[in-house]
Amino acid sequence: MNELPEISRFLAELPGFDELDQEELTAAARAIQIGYYKAGSQVLKIGAPNEQLHIVAAARSNCATPRATWSRARPRETFSASRH
Repeated sequence: MNELPEISRFLAELPGFDELDQEELTAAARAIQIGYYKAGSQVLKIGAPNEQLHIVAAARSNCATPRATWSRARPRETFSASRH
């Protein structure tokens, strides 16, 4: 199944990606690695090197550290932190 058109449409709705032309969106869609995670799975480790952009496409994510409470990220939203 060719998911590129669907992925391109999804990306086109996101801030930043919405400024790309179709050729750039298609290139971004080709570069995406889709991951599926069970509830409670650790996707990122706080403090570990991370050179990738992670986008929540479905469901939602929660993040917390001892020093910060992170907001919930719903589909097409980004994470933000508030320090205690």
